[in-house]
Amino acid sequence: MSRLSLVGDGNALGHPVRTPLWRAALASFLPEAARTRADVWLARLPLAGVLLLQGIIAVRLNNTAFQDEALYIHTGHSIIDAWRGGEAIYGHPEDFFSGAPTLYPLLAAVLDSLGGLTLVRLFSALCMLSATVAVHWATNLMFGDDSRFRWTVQPGIFAALVFSLSASVLFLTNFATFDAPAFTALAWAIALGVASVRRPYTLVWAGAAGLLCALAVLLKYSSAIDVPFVFATILVTGWRAARVRAVGASVVGGLVCLAALVGSVLTWARPLLAGLGFTTTHRSSMIPQPPAHLVSQVFSWDGAPLLLILAGALVCLRRRPILVTLLVLGTVAAPAAQIRMGEATSLHKHVVLGLVIGAPLAGVALARLWRTGGGGTLATVVIAWATFLFGASQAHTMFGNWPDTTALKNELAYSIDAMPWIRMVGDTPEPVQYALQDRTENWQWTSTYDGSFFYKDKSGIDAYRAALEDNYFQLAYLDGSQQASSQLMDEMASFGFKETSVVRTPYTDHAWHIWQRFEKLD
Repeated sequence: MSRLSLVGDGNALGHPVRTPLWRAALASFLPEAARTRADVWLARLPLAGVLLLQGIIAVRLNNTAFQDEALYIHTGHSIIDAWRGGEAIYGHPEDFFSGAPTLYPLLAAVLDSLGGLTLVRLFSALCMLSATVAVHWATNLMFGDDSRFRWTVQPGIFAALVFSLSASVLFLTNFATFDAPAFTALAWAIALGVASVRRPYTLVWAGAAGLLCALAVLLKYSSAIDVPFVFATILVTGWRAARVRAVGASVVGGLVCLAALVGSVLTWARPLLAGLGFTTTHRSSMIPQPPAHLVSQVFSWDGAPLLLILAGALVCLRRRPILVTLLVLGTVAAPAAQIRMGEATSLHKHVVLGLVIGAPLAGVALARLWRTGGGGTLATVVIAWATFLFGASQAHTMFGNWPDTTALKNELAYSIDAMPWIRMVGDTPEPVQYALQDRTENWQWTSTYDGSFFYKDKSGIDAYRAALEDNYFQLAYLDGSQQASSQLMDEMASFGFKETSVVRTPYTDHAWHIWQRFEKLD
């Protein structure tokens, strides 16, 4: 039986390892001819348990569509409708999306048509569960054959546990954006790339790793920051055992990735360059925050996994200094770049990008502790349990950070049914626009984002005032979250609008004030 398997616990070079006592005991009840096959399945049980736990915690997270989820899915529907000869795409999503609009949004729209937001989020869950498998495999490939550690339990299962139970990973496991497939592509690029230096068909798997890296970048541009670490890890991991193969795999993977990206830019992806600059390479924080505050946020979400990664780095630093340095730098590169910019938006997602690379070190830390037996085993269990409780709690908190828009949708639906062609202006319209996409057209919705609306050669607050004065809008729903809306809320009556209702979210003090046009007051 080959020990180089996705979920096996043998080492990466095919050296047999001692069968754990619990597996030997369970297999002993079976006929001798069936024991080997049963042991293969028993070896997969720990990882299956980790995946089951990750899935259960994630699907219990519940809220209406977040702004980004709604935007991507609705944009995908708009692109498909435009291709079918329907209404032209409203705006230019390639100018402000941080990933290619014709990749994930299209898939999300198809899934939404088949099963709604639940199915789109289920796709993210499958992606992140798959990423956990990739982390498990990659960890065993990188560290499982190190005889100096004499593992009693391979570190891959602990790496998978730490990765899957981090708050940010649990959050993305039930979050319908391009982050989950992009980070999963990177996780599998690492696993396949490292495996390519252990297999005879190096170029095939190295090329696959390169294509996955290119896909990750196209899905989410900021993924590019960790791509160099993928190929450097391939090179360093295989350097001691097969230097020529390691060099070949890293070079081929890098060239394939570069060729795929350059080919895309020269053909279908050329219009994406403007969005790449706006959202990624030349991005600036709209509301800068102190680095110390952002660092504290990162540790409040995923402090336990990050500390375990640091512990694993200390354990392995003397034996594998170059590899450890690469993994640590890959862990902090993406979040550090955003912290330096002072931007809090999506910071927790970039922590996941780092965990994809750094989780193997956390696995080594726990496996080393487990190996000591006695108190070490108990300490490992306590740490794993604390990580589970901390991650599950923080993920629940993160998933409740945006208001439930169910009541707002129902209130707006009533007005839309009464006046089907009503034109509306409001704060964060994407969730309700997505929820009511079968009843409205894109032109009926206007946001209050700074710099997003122009009317009669006016912009900003002056444009909204002129439009409200001219009856351009017949309904407004404002919560004061944007600068324009906070100013307009005190002026609505002067434009002939009457406040008809106040919609509050369950268990919070968040409220939308709804005004409808009646007549101009003198």
